[in-house]
Amino acid sequence: MKRAIHTLPAALVALSLLTLPAPASAGGSGSPTIVHTHGQDIEVNTAARAGIAYRRGYAASHPAAAPTNTSGFASRLPYGGGAIVAGAPKVYLVFWGSQWGAASTGGDGYQHYTGDPKHIAPVEQAFFAGLGTNSETWSGVMTQYCQGVAIGAFSCGSNTTHVGYPTGGALAGVWEDTAVASPNQATQNQIAAEAVLAATHFGNADAASNVDAQYVILSPTGT
Repeated sequence: MKRAIHTLPAALVALSLLTLPAPASAGGSGSPTIVHTHGQDIEVNTAARAGIAYRRGYAASHPAAAPTNTSGFASRLPYGGGAIVAGAPKVYLVFWGSQWGAASTGGDGYQHYTGDPKHIAPVEQAFFAGLGTNSETWSGVMTQYCQGVAIGAFSCGSNTTHVGYPTGGALAGVWEDTAVASPNQATQNQIAAEAVLAATHFGNADAASNVDAQYVILSPTGT
């Protein structure tokens, strides 16, 4: 199964381009992350967040987790003010559209759908449920980013707040939204609107409940 992940090198993944407005009752600082996936490919669009600094100590003590190719990117990111995800990430999977078909729980404990010929759904659930378990270190890469330092700083002090590690798994919820068919060629605004619906569905109606939330919007095969 081919899956292309479009993102930045591991230690620089905190920056990207797509920002989702928070639900109506939420402040802008609580804008969650959107991830959109479709067919056999995965597009990762993390909400652009100011306030990132690089903690060199983590890379020094975990050389295997440090990026090996940072061509085109600064090797260190300055803190630009504002807030980043500071707690452990919570990932919500949204299987968008009636084309996903009837749902059932498989022997693996995950949701399976009749309209999922490539069996993407259980793979995605297993991936995010497995993050932060069995002492895996990939998720630790993001913990090198922090907030609470002077603007322009390139490293984190001892009293700063770092991105959290998803101990026990990052998967926080799964929802199949079959209210309407997923569009054949979804626009950015349509994806964002679905993520807002997901936030409401999962009860994340304010900035505080969304600051660590990531909504993965999965379009069905054929779209």
